[in-house]
Amino acid sequence: MKTLLVVLVGLVACGSMASAQTGRSNQSQRTAEPGSRVAAAVPAPQQQRARLARVRAQSAVSAGMNANTVTVVAGTPGGTYYRAASDLAFVLDGEHLRVLPLLGKGAGQNAYDIRFLRGVDLGFVRMDTLQQLREDKRIIDPERHITYVARLFNDELHVIAGRDITDVRKLEGKKVSFDVQGSGTDYTGRSMFKALGIEVQIVNLDQPTALDLLKRGELAAVVSVAAKPVAVLSSFEGGDRFHLLPVPYVEAVAGQYFPATLAHEDYSKLVPAGAKIETLSVGTVLAAYSWPENSERYRRIARFVEAFFSKFDEFLAPSRHPKWSEVNFAADVPGWKRFPAAQQWLDRHSDEPTTTSSLSGIRGVQQGSPDRERKRADLLGRHLTSARTQIENLRAELASRASNDKASEHQGMLDRERERAERLERELASARTELNGASQPAPTLLTGDQEHQTTTYTPGSMSSPQPPDPHATSSVPQPNQSRLLARADTLLQAGDISGARLVLERAVAEGSAVATFKLAETYDPRQLARWNALGVQGDWARAQALYERAQAAGIAQARLRIAAPR
Repeated sequence: MKTLLVVLVGLVACGSMASAQTGRSNQSQRTAEPGSRVAAAVPAPQQQRARLARVRAQSAVSAGMNANTVTVVAGTPGGTYYRAASDLAFVLDGEHLRVLPLLGKGAGQNAYDIRFLRGVDLGFVRMDTLQQLREDKRIIDPERHITYVARLFNDELHVIAGRDITDVRKLEGKKVSFDVQGSGTDYTGRSMFKALGIEVQIVNLDQPTALDLLKRGELAAVVSVAAKPVAVLSSFEGGDRFHLLPVPYVEAVAGQYFPATLAHEDYSKLVPAGAKIETLSVGTVLAAYSWPENSERYRRIARFVEAFFSKFDEFLAPSRHPKWSEVNFAADVPGWKRFPAAQQWLDRHSDEPTTTSSLSGIRGVQQGSPDRERKRADLLGRHLTSARTQIENLRAELASRASNDKASEHQGMLDRERERAERLERELASARTELNGASQPAPTLLTGDQEHQTTTYTPGSMSSPQPPDPHATSSVPQPNQSRLLARADTLLQAGDISGARLVLERAVAEGSAVATFKLAETYDPRQLARWNALGVQGDWARAQALYERAQAAGIAQARLRIAAPR
């Protein structure tokens, strides 16, 4: 019994010693654990300060990223707008700026996204976008809320149809797809067809689906308004059954759109080798919401403008989209207000010397100084004259179709032209008001006819007659040539070189020697420098070839331009 008691006492003692040892071990581990609540390798106040510093650093990262990021709503994957937006990101991204491209439906929907969608700063739209918004009765004063940063490149009209259709007017009454609703093609394409007086059954399908239905004979044509070459059209496998239809550049579209051409080099499967297809085009605009100048969103866009304009040379690199070579970022867009930070940048750099290998964009008509206001007033006067002429033409057309089922359509066009004329009258009155206090009289700008007189050949002014040129053109403008030249003059006054080139090329094709000379000027590096060009690179070889053609056709100044030192 005594022995059993001794054993029990020993076991209890061993258990107590083991418990004490285990407690000491656990206590030692807890003391040694980093970040333990116990004892304290770091006092609690110091831990709190360290955590607060990390929170502040993280907040700074978040604030910096948001303050330096601008979003650009573009177009569908693979499209020109998305490629251009990607170029913006690749070129401009840096420590103090990040450009975030967003997939979009296209120019039509982009306008609504810029106006209403939270988080959208900039977007690719078109020169007819404001008119689109004005026609939407839900939208109030769109021109007050959407501004433009720069006039960009041109988007061409493509109409793909079967080879049995040789004239775009033969699509009358047939099913034609205009891409998805909200796309740029949906609005601009329909607007172009309406101006041409062609009524079709409108279908809205994405382009791959529409092209598949075209091959199956369920659609008569597929329309795309996009910058050439359009990838989905270039890769279209329709055998030899389909082609691109020519679209005429008529007076009804001249006030809003431009002539253009599509070549075999653009679409080898849709245009025969050596052929060129006439079509229409529309200008693209980089637009921004009109934020108050003291807002953070305004400052972000201003930071983007500074980088975009300052680094524009980098967009002309071979690795970037070739359409950047058309950009005249200082060109004026009639009827639009420029984003103030963009205007201020142009004003600051207006007197800087330029090089013809630098940025493209001729100094356009800009608001601010008395000299610019005089030029702006003259430009607005020209646009107003054009609008009034169009009104008279539409009135005559309406009278001749009083009993026609298209009378209501022409009445709508007439109403829109009247609205445009009224807006121009208000802008012109504003510009003249700005000039009331100016000390200098407004200069008399040459009219189209006067400019033609300064460049036409005067008999006897050259020492010896020039040999005939097989491409020689007429130095006396014909009626349609005169309209084209007047349109080109207006565009050049606005600094829209890319648009003017398109119009002049059409006038050259019609045989105008004056247009040949003027077109040469738009490629002449020396002339671009005289115009204080900021963008489009000169091409002396092309300018010289055009000058030689103009000289052979009797333009005396062409010989002087060729002989002048470069």
